[in-house]
Amino acid sequence: MRSVHSETTKARRTRAVLDGGQLVISWECPERVDMLLAGLRRAPRPLE
Repeated sequence: MRSVHSETTKARRTRAVLDGGQLVISWECPERVDMLLAGLRRAPRPLE
């Protein structure tokens, strides 16, 4: 699986997303990007 991100995209802080036809609080935030990248870097297979 390839993950693509940029600092510009990471800086976005959306307040809500459409999920299952309902507007809900967004789970995406800059902190989540950092957490996901850290987890990928700790994985047995290194990032390309």
